[in-house]
Amino acid sequence: MNKKVLGTLVLGLSCAAILAPMASEASEKEASTDVGIKFETDDDTTLIPGPFGDALSLNAKPTQFSFGTAKAANNSSATYEQQKGATKQYLSVFEDRDTVTTDWNVEAKMSALKNTDTTNTENKELQATLRFDSSAVSSFVEPARDADGNLPMYIPVPGESELTALTGVDAKVTGNKDVQLIAGGGSVKVLEGKQDAGKGGFASEIKNVRLAVAAQGKLSGQEFTGNVTWTLNDTI
Repeated sequence: MNKKVLGTLVLGLSCAAILAPMASEASEKEASTDVGIKFETDDDTTLIPGPFGDALSLNAKPTQFSFGTAKAANNSSATYEQQKGATKQYLSVFEDRDTVTTDWNVEAKMSALKNTDTTNTENKELQATLRFDSSAVSSFVEPARDADGNLPMYIPVPGESELTALTGVDAKVTGNKDVQLIAGGGSVKVLEGKQDAGKGGFASEIKNVRLAVAAQGKLSGQEFTGNVTWTLNDTI
């Protein structure tokens, strides 16, 4: 069974322009400068609704990967760091099955990063690779159930004091130190869980997020957007 959840990816590239005075009798008397602001959500991790009973499910994902507005490195490659809040980002899986017969994994795939200006024919898509580290994996116990024994509709990743790091060769759930998602490319494994990993939650901190942009002509003043699809596979 495959379960898919979309995570948004936002990138903006712009370049400042300098207006030089023109040698003209009728010089310009008025000009304009763009002003903009975008109010982002306070949560770096978004909860995914259940139900979670007797199932293997995704329960949390990164809200977005935002790289803000940056100076465009025209005709040369460049790497941009993610701009995010102070809280950590998590991709999390919750296991509540009594009988588990196979291993499981979570794969990520990035769509093409398309130019928001659909009239631009030179750079319709951005040639880029999204990279991050998902190797810091922790487990956590299930939250309290209601009087009927049901899990809550939302299961958050708890605070660090309630997380147990999974390390060493005996770890039943592992991540990927260097995930590389090519824009418009194939799927890459982000998390892998063993059949005997047990019940409860498994949260991977998604960190060191950056976007490597290839050299591809003039990018000044352009913006590109896309998304990352997270797929939980439990029939492998």
